[in-house]
Amino acid sequence: MTSGLKWEEDVTEYQIQNEKDWAKGILSQKQDKYPGKSFNYSTGDTYLLGLVIQNATGKELKTYMEEKLLTPLNITCEYWHKNNDQYTSGCNFFITPKEMAIFGQMILDKGKYKDKQIVPQNWIDISTKETISLREEEECSYGYLWWIDHIKNHKVITAWGHGGQMIHIIPDKKMVVVFTTDSSGDEGFSFGVLEEILSHS
Repeated sequence: MTSGLKWEEDVTEYQIQNEKDWAKGILSQKQDKYPGKSFNYSTGDTYLLGLVIQNATGKELKTYMEEKLLTPLNITCEYWHKNNDQYTSGCNFFITPKEMAIFGQMILDKGKYKDKQIVPQNWIDISTKETISLREEEECSYGYLWWIDHIKNHKVITAWGHGGQMIHIIPDKKMVVVFTTDSSGDEGFSFGVLEEILSHS
């Protein structure tokens, strides 16, 4: 999320959604900031990341993800949107709340699931590290696609999906908390619930 490309979330993607080449549409955006220095949430960045993975592995992103991550975790992706160029998008990935919890537990267990190392522990440590500060007064940071907060002095690692679909991981409590919503309400409501939980734990 620090590419520096000019991007307004929930606006720019709709401006380019009908283009046949999404990569070209994303990369044609103005360079607004110096790369690596300034945070700006961008579905365009996640889409480009998916293309990097596809080019590096020689496999379509969904196929590679199923082989390396989803199938070993017994997770079945019900739907994953493809853009006009037929590449898997950086959003609209549908799994069940139980499967969200399984994924969160694997992260909590440092990449292990049923005693099998699915993701290298070193990558779990690196990706959930606070890489860039967003709001210093609120102690909110961002890792590699993870939101990182401190709530009641507890580190909270969050996968934040559209409309408030959340996987919260609280390492020192050995806790995974999943929230799903109808996508029409307050996206951040679960943080208030977590604060209440951690106030009494």
